[in-house]
Amino acid sequence: MKASDAAYEVLAAAATPLHVKELCDRMVAGGLWETAGKTPWDTLSAILGNEINTLGAASRFSRPAANTFALRQPDDPIPPVAQAPAAGPKAWLFQGNPKLYDLLGGIAEGRLRNYAMNQHRDHAAYGDRVFFFLSGEKAGVYAVGRITSTAYKADEPNEFGLWKVDVTFEATVEAPLLRAELLGDPVLATFGPFGGRMGTNFPMSADVAARLEHVLASRLRPVDGSKTRWFDPVAYALDQSIEAARQRVKDDLLEHLRNLTPTEFEKVVFLLLEALKYENVVVTGKAGDRGIDVRAVLRYRGVAEVPTFVQAKRFGEGNNVDGAVIGRLRGSLPVEAHGIVITTSDFTKQARVEAAAVGTGLKPISLISGEELVELLVDLGIGVEKREVEILRLAPEKLAEDLAS
Repeated sequence: MKASDAAYEVLAAAATPLHVKELCDRMVAGGLWETAGKTPWDTLSAILGNEINTLGAASRFSRPAANTFALRQPDDPIPPVAQAPAAGPKAWLFQGNPKLYDLLGGIAEGRLRNYAMNQHRDHAAYGDRVFFFLSGEKAGVYAVGRITSTAYKADEPNEFGLWKVDVTFEATVEAPLLRAELLGDPVLATFGPFGGRMGTNFPMSADVAARLEHVLASRLRPVDGSKTRWFDPVAYALDQSIEAARQRVKDDLLEHLRNLTPTEFEKVVFLLLEALKYENVVVTGKAGDRGIDVRAVLRYRGVAEVPTFVQAKRFGEGNNVDGAVIGRLRGSLPVEAHGIVITTSDFTKQARVEAAAVGTGLKPISLISGEELVELLVDLGIGVEKREVEILRLAPEKLAEDLAS
């Protein structure tokens, strides 16, 4: 049995908070958990703390005092969102049109099934924080909650698309944090959707999420806790397994890219640019090419046409691209051209400073690191195979509808 599941059983039987050492002793004595570690209570504390920090009100546990755990109760305060790790987004803005989307009805039920998740669906994870934003005349943040499923295909697509996630609501925002106030904050104003960018799902950076949590803290009013306790250990375990498998594939893909020949890697860059809708993509890498490996043109609705010159650096881990490479590429670019450096490693601080430099005559340079390259390739289906798996989910409301018909 998993440590968290064993802890749940012991706390349910005790019906009272337990110090982590007492909790650990009861788990081991009851044969629910085996551990060879010298300080198993530290391990257990980290496991339960991670669930609380990750799932918030959707967690099974609370921490009423230092080193003490209990089963979460409906009126327990809402834990703050955990800071997003570098591996990917852990906070989202879900935007809805109030004419098409009944947010208030969903809040009344405590949850929504089949929320559209067509963008970035591979990055959505069980327990991710969600800020619910309504557009329109009174655009603003009206509620907060969590994702409570992996992304899945609906039986039938609707006007919002085919891919969905389930969400649970933790609190309403009273009074709603409206657009004028959002744009008046120097951190929040940098987040495009608050300024009117169209879309449904937006990953949120850690600094914006942390600032939004701080601004909302005094305005959150918890919804009925009995409706938000939708922790599903099977769904959570599934999500963790999917994410672990995804990360393993990304690691293997990056290592494979590093072992390609220079010509093969340039061909990968060619495929990437074509998949990103660049036009006139040509591999030019050869002696005397002045460091330009791939050329392309980015056209935008017939209004803009941007010649793009790419340098591909197939480097091993730790062999980061330095600023001199950026400078040489910039010096070889024609007027009005845009430069991109794509590598299987990373960039030195000097390289990032050089690429970000602006001024008269300085042509723009974009940087794509190995991790970023792999994310793009996986999202576009280059070098990976995506398989659909059928997952069963309990749906008592569907059974009730069938019985009533």
